[in-house]
Amino acid sequence: MVSPEFSLMRFFARMIVCCLWIRAAEGEIQSPCDNLAGQLEPLRAAHNIPALAAGAVRKGCLVALGATGVRKLGVTEEVKPGDAFHLGSCTKAMTAVLVAMLVEEGKLRWEMTLSEAFPELRESMHASFCNVTVDHLLAHRGGLPNQSWPRDKTLDDMRVLPGTLNEQRAQYVAMMLEQEPERPPGTEFIYSNASYVILGVLIERATKTPWEQFIRERIFVPLHMTTAGFGPMGVPGGVEQPWQHKVVGGKLEPVPPEPPNDNPPIFAPSGGIHCSIQNWAAFISALLTDRCDGGLLAPDTRARLLTPQFGGAYAGGWNLQDANSDDPALLHSGSNTMNYCLAVVLPKRQLAVLIATNRGDEEDQILHAFGQLANTLTAKYLPQ
Repeated sequence: MVSPEFSLMRFFARMIVCCLWIRAAEGEIQSPCDNLAGQLEPLRAAHNIPALAAGAVRKGCLVALGATGVRKLGVTEEVKPGDAFHLGSCTKAMTAVLVAMLVEEGKLRWEMTLSEAFPELRESMHASFCNVTVDHLLAHRGGLPNQSWPRDKTLDDMRVLPGTLNEQRAQYVAMMLEQEPERPPGTEFIYSNASYVILGVLIERATKTPWEQFIRERIFVPLHMTTAGFGPMGVPGGVEQPWQHKVVGGKLEPVPPEPPNDNPPIFAPSGGIHCSIQNWAAFISALLTDRCDGGLLAPDTRARLLTPQFGGAYAGGWNLQDANSDDPALLHSGSNTMNYCLAVVLPKRQLAVLIATNRGDEEDQILHAFGQLANTLTAKYLPQ
């Protein structure tokens, strides 16, 4: 979902603003860097948000960063700029990059079909899914439903599947693919977490490595994303990281960082990562940087990944604004209903604005406010 305020992006793209640069190394901030805390605090207070953080990264340099509020309602521990926040569906961009890496290495192909990838399911999967490709899954064009669990199951059923996490994901894929598609594959955009879980399983099969381990090896460790992890931030019993929050009986309450208080782990490739604003910025910078210069992908691969293959405006884990122009903006939000985040990226200008909070309900209201903040920060930090 994209706020209407982003229609102003074209106006902002014509503005010229001067600002300071800093270099981020291993999540540490080196000044000078604009402190955004004062700008964030009125928005945080107006929306009863426990903690709010934001940053702007330009040409690989973090030029602004700030955090305000408390890690948990009812305690005095203030949120820090290096604290981790849940990225929700902004995880999809990372899973998409892993897919693109494996395409470069010849271990996956854009046109690989599900019947080819899962030969053991050819007899059980619905016939309409047989020719769904990696491209379809990346673009949410595979005909899979918006509901993330099988029609005859519940979300809680997905928490108690037997076996290892890899085995659970394999069972999940089998259940989702034996159903009738929501729409004929390839004909309609349907935002589907299942698509990215299936991509996660394809990654696991191609690498013979759990998705969690592979993303650590190929993204977290090389980019020094030391705060990156899976599921809720922090550990039970402490407030070393922000807690999640939700409304219970009309009152905002903190949610302990325990495994049940997030989506089931099988869904992690579609929305299970947490990390700091600095670490998130490191990923975005590496996505926009050519592999020969220390980035994640070759230029042609990145261009292919971020180009809608079936029309529309979604590609590689991103919504594209002005998708048919030569200068589209990349947008995505993420929420597990207890956290919320938003990313706005202008690839040609090498600029990204990242915003995160540990309150995820009332998404429309928060998204509207975040959209306004993103517009303001984008205008301020556009490069000359």
